[in-house]
Amino acid sequence: MNKYLHFAALSLMVFSLCAAETLPRIDGSSAAWEKIPARDFIRWQTNEKPDIPTSAKLGCDDSRLYVKVDCAEPNMTEAKQAVRYTRHDAPVWGNECVELFISSSKMAPAYFHLVVDIHNQTADMCSNNPAFPRPSEWNVYWNHSVEYRENGYTVNFAIPWKSLGITPGNERDVKINISRMRFISPAGRFVLSPRTTKQLHKVENYLDFTNLNIAAPMLSAAAINSTPQEGKNRISLKISSISDKELSGKLELRTANSAGVECIRKVVPVKIPAKATVETIFDWLQPEAGFFPLRVIFRGDGNTVCDLYETTLRFNRPLELNETHPVITAGESYAIYSRIFTPGNKHRLDIKIIDADKKIAAESTIFHQGIGEGFLPLPCQKLNPGHYEVEITLDKNFTEKIKLWINPEIIR
Repeated sequence: MNKYLHFAALSLMVFSLCAAETLPRIDGSSAAWEKIPARDFIRWQTNEKPDIPTSAKLGCDDSRLYVKVDCAEPNMTEAKQAVRYTRHDAPVWGNECVELFISSSKMAPAYFHLVVDIHNQTADMCSNNPAFPRPSEWNVYWNHSVEYRENGYTVNFAIPWKSLGITPGNERDVKINISRMRFISPAGRFVLSPRTTKQLHKVENYLDFTNLNIAAPMLSAAAINSTPQEGKNRISLKISSISDKELSGKLELRTANSAGVECIRKVVPVKIPAKATVETIFDWLQPEAGFFPLRVIFRGDGNTVCDLYETTLRFNRPLELNETHPVITAGESYAIYSRIFTPGNKHRLDIKIIDADKKIAAESTIFHQGIGEGFLPLPCQKLNPGHYEVEITLDKNFTEKIKLWINPEIIR
């Protein structure tokens, strides 16, 4: 049965965790949203009703906070001309966007700041927290989407409580504010909380949600001994059960591609004894490096559905070089900074310097102990001035290439 919690004149709806058909879809199309009242935004600083409306709906279950923001937009053609970026945590707040601010009494004045722009580009930050000197260093798992229509767009958030540091079994308060930034004339910022007349980011100005009781999950999971990288991986999960009965079913492993589209990557059968912890290991082929989400869902034989684990994994390249086009002077020695993420006690690095005629101008081999970082000396001291390509091959398997420009020796 669904129930409502009424805080700050805003209803936060609690959904049944195991009734998967009642959970809001990240694309915003679920019928569950129809039961939640919307709250209109007001113009920042003046608290006036804006000419172009924005509204929000908020819901939650024992796993996640769900937010749906509906943005009317009479000029979608111009709105979609916003800048497109190719990296995570780019300044997407400079585009047409929705910003979600989340905190609590215990973590204030620190707060989480999640941004989704009209192109579904994102940034996630944690501000005023000593653990993250740079706010963008905070990177966690969460889902998001943007739906378009003729006269507007809708931004959807689904954020695991775990990603926000809110643990099950405790009554907690949550403080939330939402902002929509519109740069098209007439430009303006619209907000959910009427308290933010001056300082948008101050936690005391957010809306308050209290007595939020998040139940402990029947199952939980955590990744262990995981150093994922581009290519082949073996990832281990430790799964714990608090159920009095043995549970059997399948683990559904989900991730997202570089476009942010979630997909099922692997289905693994599993059996967990009553009140026990088991470890399962699975193979994972990662086509590209970068930050990617990992979500694990348990689907039991009795149609039980439980979210076990959400995280953001950094898949490293087996070998990473710190520079792409160093410039040096003829006769000088030079070493390039490198990082090795491939497990193993000993690694071989073959270095080749290729000239403009595609011939090997110099080469060397270096042996490196285990995972780590350091400087790799290039065999370039005897090379003539000119353009070169450097190939560095790790364990005769993975090759990184960079450009090298050698300037003539300066004569004084």
